[in-house]
Amino acid sequence: MPAEAAEVIERVSTADWRGVEDCLRQQPYARLPWRIPPQECARLAALWDPAHPDENVDYYHAKVQEIWTRFRNIVEHDGLRPATDQEDDAQLKLFE
Repeated sequence: MPAEAAEVIERVSTADWRGVEDCLRQQPYARLPWRIPPQECARLAALWDPAHPDENVDYYHAKVQEIWTRFRNIVEHDGLRPATDQEDDAQLKLFE
């Protein structure tokens, strides 16, 4: 990671995120002009490598597979299901 990116990460990590959250409730975007000026954002954006968009692809792929496995029986079933008296209801197991 370039030193500039590490410096920006440090500044962003010390931001008042409660304030940002309050700002997002009032408008659909958050501004941190005192943290990262536009020129610095442009310089950091230029560091992005389209050939390697994310180093954590395996992690995200595993998460998608996990979610698909958990909710597959709901997604693949057409229409409503009849009520059952079974103790081991598959939908309740989704939240274990």
